[in-house]
Amino acid sequence: MTESYEDVGVSATDELDFSDAGIQAAEVLFAITAASVSQKANGTMAIVALTALEPGILSFPVTETFWIKYTNPETGSTQAEDIGRSNLKKLFTAVYSTPNGSIDGLVDHYVIGWLKEDKNSGMPTVGRFKAPTEAQIDAAMEAANA
Repeated sequence: MTESYEDVGVSATDELDFSDAGIQAAEVLFAITAASVSQKANGTMAIVALTALEPGILSFPVTETFWIKYTNPETGSTQAEDIGRSNLKKLFTAVYSTPNGSIDGLVDHYVIGWLKEDKNSGMPTVGRFKAPTEAQIDAAMEAANA
């Protein structure tokens, strides 16, 4: 059964203020909890799950996708591949201190990323990857276990 506005204490005529709704953009420490490669119709994609370590940030992992190989079937453009590979380079450099590494080797590593809300989908997205310090990891682990 679908709840009506009245069931949740709001009517259709109430003036609502959603100015503080959504994900607040912030630099966040993440654990990489899953990573895989998937073959798609137009190329090869890396899929990486990032879980925020700081309590209260997000209660679910953020899944980021990166084209490793992609050609647009209509235009022949490889721009999506270029962007995906560039972002993987940044992620690899944050994790491995070099742009070289494996996708599955990312799991169980930590990374700092800029968490924000995607302007089109409203879903969380992570970018601007950089390496955390051991002190940042230790502080996040202590806060998570408190």
